[in-house]
Amino acid sequence: MSSYQAPDKTFLQRLVDTPLKIAIISSIASLLITLALVQYIQGHVPRFVPFIVVTCAFPCAYFTSRLAFSYQRIITEQNNQLRQLSKEVRQVNQLLYQRNQELTQLTDNLQNKNEELQAFARTVAHDLKNPLTVIMTYTNLLVIRLHEVPPESLVEMALKIQHAGQKMAHIIDSLLLLAHVGQRQEVQSEPLIMAEIVEEAQGRLSHLFDELDATVTYPSEWPPAKGYAPWVEEVWSNYLSNALKYGGRPPRVEIGADRVMDGMVRFWVIDNGDGIAEADMDAVFQEFTRRDAKGIEGHGLGLSICRRIIERLGGQTGIESIEQGSKFYFTLPAVDNA
Repeated sequence: MSSYQAPDKTFLQRLVDTPLKIAIISSIASLLITLALVQYIQGHVPRFVPFIVVTCAFPCAYFTSRLAFSYQRIITEQNNQLRQLSKEVRQVNQLLYQRNQELTQLTDNLQNKNEELQAFARTVAHDLKNPLTVIMTYTNLLVIRLHEVPPESLVEMALKIQHAGQKMAHIIDSLLLLAHVGQRQEVQSEPLIMAEIVEEAQGRLSHLFDELDATVTYPSEWPPAKGYAPWVEEVWSNYLSNALKYGGRPPRVEIGADRVMDGMVRFWVIDNGDGIAEADMDAVFQEFTRRDAKGIEGHGLGLSICRRIIERLGGQTGIESIEQGSKFYFTLPAVDNA
């Protein structure tokens, strides 16, 4: 900001007095010269009088000019200061406008986060309550009627309790992973051995592959990419799990990879299910979004976690509808000079 100060009383007096002084002195000088010339022409005054008058008029004109220039300089300086002040006021207004826009954006983001948090709390409470109710129901039944329950029923109850406990553990693991991904701490991206990562992810789902008699086809080679292996394994696990749950019967899963523009590698999973309507594609990767199909259970966090993971690693997620089924993909940065 400039050091501009409002004009004081002295300046205001000078500003008012200066044009008045100029007018008075100029008028007096003009009048004296005119009178001297008239009297000289009429012969009423000696010849030396006009000479004296004209000689005195020069200092008057000089001081009058000085006053005029001083007045002009004062006005010019004040105009310059006013222009500078006006410029700085515009800059401040622009800065305030930008800050106001940022504040509005932050307010909107905070409101959206609060709405997401409320939905998050409702969903998690509901998802955790269901398996907990199962566990409490069967454990209470066992405590009260343990000696009356036949052995085969005991095994069935134990399996249901185990399944409910596994479901709760899976939800909690997903929430912990979501919290970890949401942190601002940087992760170290390294070249990935994608074949081993996919094998590990498939191993976690071996019971589903066996139960559904699913088959998987792999690419002949994997384009080199970089990322954080534990997170990428989680993405593959979610993509494969969705392909198995929502694919045809029996599921036929195809895994592939190819290079795309901008130094990225795209990895994808194709299922043989019914596909997804184009209007629903944008919502698939949102938190707490469930796909209604065949009564399959889920808590709506898997694909949203995948999206956050891939975005943290510098890539993007997406989905395409194909002739039969769906194609889920994600991109990762290619390894330099690969």
